[in-house]
Amino acid sequence: SFGGILALSVALELARSGRPLAGLGLINPATCYLESDLALKAMAIIAKSDSSILPSVTYVQGVLSLLPLFGDRHMLPQILQLVGGAKLPEVIDTPAREAYMGR
Repeated sequence: SFGGILALSVALELARSGRPLAGLGLINPATCYLESDLALKAMAIIAKSDSSILPSVTYVQGVLSLLPLFGDRHMLPQILQLVGGAKLPEVIDTPAREAYMGR
């Protein structure tokens, strides 16, 4: 996609000027939502939900069934470590970053 090409071009230009990036994240480059598994599964989940204030059990189960589309086998252990306080999110993994986040 154009965004991916532009991001790589900017990163290359910065590297040439002596200011290389520490990293570059491309999130879902060139994804076609309408042809994805998410589009197919999401519509079925929405169809199962009711109009009450609280989400129905089938809706919650449906949303949870989407998790494998966004993660891998390491995702659940990582989430449990974060929730259990055994690990900090990667963005605040040093004392300096922890202080910056105001904790």
